[in-house]
Order: sequence, then C-alpha cells, then structure tokens
Amino acid sequence: MGDAMVVDVPKKSTKRKRVELVMSTEEREARIGALRGELDSLFKYYNESLSRDALIDVDSVKANGSTNSMIASLLEENSLPLSKLVESIFSTLKEKEGSMTPASVKSAVLLIGQRSFYGVQNPNADVLEDDSPSSLWCWETRDIKLLPKSFRGAIKIRRTCRKKIHERITAVSDVITELMKLESASNGVQKVLKASERLIKVLSEVEIRSLVEKMEQKNGADVAEKEVKREEKLVVKQLEKNKREVEKEKLRIERELLKEKLQNEKEMKRLQDEAEKEEKRREIEMKKQLKKQQEEAEKEQKRKEKEEAEQKKQLALQKQASILERFLKKK
Repeated sequence: MGDAMVVDVPKKSTKRKRVELVMSTEEREARIGALRGELDSLFKYYNESLSRDALIDVDSVKANGSTNSMIASLLEENSLPLSKLVESIFSTLKEKEGSMTPASVKSAVLLIGQRSFYGVQNPNADVLEDDSPSSLWCWETRDIKLLPKSFRGAIKIRRTCRKKIHERITAVSDVITELMKLESASNGVQKVLKASERLIKVLSEVEIRSLVEKMEQKNGADVAEKEVKREEKLVVKQLEKNKREVEKEKLRIERELLKEKLQNEKEMKRLQDEAEKEEKRREIEMKKQLKKQQEEAEKEQKRKEKEEAEQKKQLALQKQASILERFLKKK
C-alpha cells in the first residue's frame, strides 16, 4: 500500500464538519491512468470525426463558386500548416485561376480562414506552422456564408462537436496536471478539487456523441443551427441533473465518512482513556510495590541492626564472663 494523501472535501453552504478523504498513491496513479485513457479516446473520436469523406464537394464549388468560396471550401477542416496548405490550394486552383500566385493564395487563406487548436496546445508553438498531433489543429472559414449553403448545417454541427471535445480535453488535462503535482504543491488538494469540479461541468464523450447524433438527425442549415442550441440546452439540463445526483451521492458519502470518523474518534478516545487508566493503574501498582519493597528493606535493616546489637551484647557478656572467670582463678 502506498503512502496516503489527505484530500479535504470543500465546505458546503450548510455548516458541517469538514471531512477528510484519503487517496493513496496507487489510487492517484489509477485515476491518472483512467483520465489518460479518456484523453486517448477523445483524440480518437476527434480524428474519426474528421476522417470521414470530404464534407464539401470541391469540384462543384470549383465549377460554380467564386475564388474565395473555393479557397474557403479547400481550407475548411484542413489540419495542414499554413505553408503546406497554401501549396495544396495553389496546386488545386492554379489551372482555373491562372493569375493566382502562392503569395496571393497565402493572403487569401489568412483573410478567409483561421487556424484553431482543439487538443493540447504548446504555448511556444507557431500557431500557423505547428503540426504536432496533440494540438489537433483545424482550419475554419471565418464567414461560413462563403461555404455552400447545403453544407453549413453539417459544418456547424461538426464545429460544435470539436468545441465540446476541446472543452473535455482541456478539463481532463487540467485534472491530470493537478493530480501529478498533488504531492509537491502546498495547495494541491484545493486545485485538484477545483479542476474536478470543472470536469463535471463539461460534456463527456458519451454526451458529446449523443448531442451530435441528435443534431445530425435534423435536416437543413437553419433547422440545424436552431437544433444545435436547443440540443445543447437539453444536454446541459441533463448534465445539471446528473451533477445534482453526483452532489447528492457525494453528500451521502460525506455523511457516512463523517459518521465513520466520529465513531473512530469515539473509539480512539475510549482506547486512549483505557490506556490512560491502565497506565495510572500500573503507576499505582508500581508505587505500592516500591513502598512494599522499601518497607521490607527497612524491616530487614532493623532486623539486621537488632541482630548485630544482640551479637554485640552477647560478645560483651561473654567478655565480662571471661574476665570474671580469670579473676576467680587467680584467687
């Protein structure tokens, strides 16, 4: 069993004694392992959501759309760094748009699109050129009206999906970070609890999948946009209900722990009182034994002194008798 770490449950608005939860090293490592497993699953889900067939029919846009619409369609949901994206778009459009140059494509891409991350960003990374898999980079069109109307609803749904995945990844990563610092940080317990509370407030992967599935069942861009908001509200409402259930269960556990703690304190006090009584009893017994030993020693000393006095007296009488006997013999 590893060393135990104490985690204090934060005080509620009602007045109750603070309860201490104990998390062993093994439990902490198991929790971190489970959260990392959830991260892997979220990354997999994100990649699956973007690995489907191309959402927009680029050939159709090339035939009927403006240059900006074509660039918007080519950059939407693309994960390439800026330089490679510009190269790819220029290669695709140079035959149709003979006047375009790599420089003009680059300017158009930066004007029309923006590159967002939905994973774990490196603060020192180049936003436009970084290609680390953990960042989950994704180009998105600033003005969705540049994209074909028939695809806008699906695009909004996929953007919502990415946003929710990012929220969950961020919350899970924060809990992992605080759990790893728990032993060294003086206020680590409070940070773990705060990060855990934030995790409860965001949608889980199962809830994200459910939200996306419900929104994908609707048809039409306008309807889908309304459904995004409506379904989000419904899921959030369910999430709040789940949270209340979690808090209710948490309160029940706290009460049980408090009851157990009070019982343990009572038992500890009883054992301590018994130990103190036993200690006092032993002290009294030892004092009695010491007193008895002292009395016996004094009694033995007096007996020896009496014997010695008696012996001296006998010797003195014997000496007087011997002197008297010699005196009588002389006569």
